[in-house]
Amino acid sequence: MTTPPHLDERSIFSYPPPSHKPSAKEVASKSHDKDISEHDNNEFSDVIECPTEIHCTLPDGLKVENHPTSDGKANWGLYASKIFPKHSVVYVVPFMGYVRGTDATFKLIVEPEGTVVPMGVLSHLAPCAKDIYYLSTYPALLNLSCDPSCLYNAQDLKEGQVISLIALRDLHPGDEITNDICLAAYKIGDDFIPTCHCRAPSCRGKVRGFHALSDTEKEKLLPYARFDVQVAYWRDKET
Repeated sequence: MTTPPHLDERSIFSYPPPSHKPSAKEVASKSHDKDISEHDNNEFSDVIECPTEIHCTLPDGLKVENHPTSDGKANWGLYASKIFPKHSVVYVVPFMGYVRGTDATFKLIVEPEGTVVPMGVLSHLAPCAKDIYYLSTYPALLNLSCDPSCLYNAQDLKEGQVISLIALRDLHPGDEITNDICLAAYKIGDDFIPTCHCRAPSCRGKVRGFHALSDTEKEKLLPYARFDVQVAYWRDKET
């Protein structure tokens, strides 16, 4: 993939990249973590069938809105309802357990308004093993952008917390809360998100995961990628 224009203008470079000890490069050279497809489902306890309805309450400062696409399709997302200063925590994700059912669908009911958002396990939840997914509520509505307004950070967490979302620029009421999926997934199937519609000046046009980025973009974004994505990158470099 070619390097997108305006790459150096992305908000992500305003935030200091997380540091890891040992580094991803060191881990990649010393061990072999299993891919998702290699994980034994017995490694995960308390896996439940996906519920048909899941209720949640939004953290202070967030709202859920549907901004339909140009062809009339639903486009649910998270939006700010108050000011989040640059580099402040937007929300912290708690661990909620695991569900199974790749083809399952469910209704996310956002309280107290009772907004109902149709969801799908495959399209909204992150996989952790074959046919097993992390259960999630409102964070699953986070839309994607090549120049995201926020970045997930897995450091400085308390027990029971999975990850926090950090504002990369000042967010004002009505601003969309977005994330760059290429920092969280090393490879993405061609049919998962065929075309990116984020409309950022540095939009890549396609979403194929970190491995499909240009060499220049990989070099600049690697420190911000999720740790397992960094490990996968260094393993690819060794082969």
